[in-house]
Amino acid sequence: MTGIEAPARVLSIDDDPEIRELVAALLTSAGYEVVSASDGPSGLRAAREQHPGLILLDIMMPRLNGYGVCDELQTDLRTADIPVVFLTALGQPQDKARALSLGATEYLTKPFDRSSVLACVRRNLAVSAKFRAISEDSHAYGSERVTGAHFMRFKPFLLERLPHLERVEAAVNRMGPGDMYAKAASACIDACDISQLAAEFLGLEHVESVSARVVELSILPASYCRSSLVVPVTTATGPAFVVANPFDLELQEMLAQYSEGDGPPRLIVAAPRTVLTVLGAVSASPAPGRLGIVSRPAPAPAVARATRPSGTPLRILVVDDDPDAQAATARLVEGAGHVTTVVAEGASALVQLARQDFDLVLADLEMPTLGGFALLDVMRKQNLRVPVVFVTGSTTSEDEAAAHRLGAAGFVHKPVRRDALLSVVASCDRRIREHRGAA
Repeated sequence: MTGIEAPARVLSIDDDPEIRELVAALLTSAGYEVVSASDGPSGLRAAREQHPGLILLDIMMPRLNGYGVCDELQTDLRTADIPVVFLTALGQPQDKARALSLGATEYLTKPFDRSSVLACVRRNLAVSAKFRAISEDSHAYGSERVTGAHFMRFKPFLLERLPHLERVEAAVNRMGPGDMYAKAASACIDACDISQLAAEFLGLEHVESVSARVVELSILPASYCRSSLVVPVTTATGPAFVVANPFDLELQEMLAQYSEGDGPPRLIVAAPRTVLTVLGAVSASPAPGRLGIVSRPAPAPAVARATRPSGTPLRILVVDDDPDAQAATARLVEGAGHVTTVVAEGASALVQLARQDFDLVLADLEMPTLGGFALLDVMRKQNLRVPVVFVTGSTTSEDEAAAHRLGAAGFVHKPVRRDALLSVVASCDRRIREHRGAA
């Protein structure tokens, strides 16, 4: 051990050799290590192998453009926590909006000012280093602020204010701090009602919309914001975090490192759909104006989908946080000739559903932050008419009944048998064709 700290590593992805040389010279002279790539695929390889602290990314490149690179970086667990700054000649507002919706932290245009690039690099590397350090130290913040005892007192509070129905009582009794929205969805309890009651119980502000003008996505990695359902914001009274689940102890432990002063982070509560909307995971426009309570937006119109020719494969989204189960499910349906996209949790599934058409979703029930029931609930509220089949290790009749009550297209038990899964997929395929044929 020499005691000398290694220089921070920056990956520059640009097909223009002059830009690559200019960026490398600028950053090297400032004491950074620079790795360069000339196109999207080689940039992705470098990101996975070198794991830099920051990526500077062009948009217009051969083979795979910058948008495609950013999308793959954000959906790969090996690279999702790396800040991405676009450095491009495209300066239209829609170009910047698309980049930020894909998870970029900042957007710089060419020709660029050297001091602005260096300031941006320093800022993003500091955030990246802080996030990694906190992630590696799980004991950085105590749990004295909110504990399991708070949540246990919240449950009878919920029962007093929700409809007195057997299924509601069963769902609340089975709730844990990490799955309250999933259990609520299983009993057809509106997520906004849960978030409002959580805010009331804890004495926190509740909002139903967040203006894009107050969002500060450069504070935390976009992938972390989506998976943990949190949005950093700046309000008239100072910085705060809009969260869907104020009882998430791990999230509070992380946010405590970003709060000002010695007190706990300032939390504002919102329903999962509100958080996903502002992160670009759900296709809805945030209301203009300051952060505050506004009327609920009307459901989006049904998504129109083109008729799929007979005999073509289904486009299937597989959602499961267990890598082995994920791979096994994908392998079985791909073996039957279908095409799959795989994600690890519900928030990432909504990102994919907003970006492309799918014919079928195969989702686990128990997943962090946004489980299968909550995912289906958000999809229905967004009028995303994609059939959802739950592929789960749950063996309770209550879960199966809740799945049917929510309108699930099927329920397959793990460990998955090939014939059981493919039978449900084939049945969904027939119903999809019949429905589109009738339309």
